[in-house]
Amino acid sequence: EPRGRRCGCGNHGCLEQYAGQVGIITTLTERGLSHLLAPEPSDAPRRLAELADLGDATASAIFADVGRALGLAAAGAVHTLDITTIVLAGGIAGAFRHIAPAMHDELVRRTFRSMSEGVRILEGSLGARAGVLGAAALTR
Repeated sequence: EPRGRRCGCGNHGCLEQYAGQVGIITTLTERGLSHLLAPEPSDAPRRLAELADLGDATASAIFADVGRALGLAAAGAVHTLDITTIVLAGGIAGAFRHIAPAMHDELVRRTFRSMSEGVRILEGSLGARAGVLGAAALTR
């Protein structure tokens, strides 16, 4: 989103501001769901997923927005790099079942059918520690 939310990196509209934990926390505050931030804000995506599991329409809509943002980013990667596998990892991957359908739909909508047909969107297996484990692996 070129004119979107201000990001910690200094730019506007970065993917993290819409599809990452920081963005979800901001969205919850904007939509009057800040009660999900207590007692620990980093648990908010998990609590939001629990609401979506119970059929909460607002929670489902937030995850659909997250999925669309990820699908848009994935489409750019597919077009540029011709990738065939996308793995959602980190804390947000715990809501994979709520995010993946909208992500896939957006990916299909924004790519040639011949490109998106072979793309697999998978759930990472490392959970919320994926980023830390990846960083540690790079130091080895």
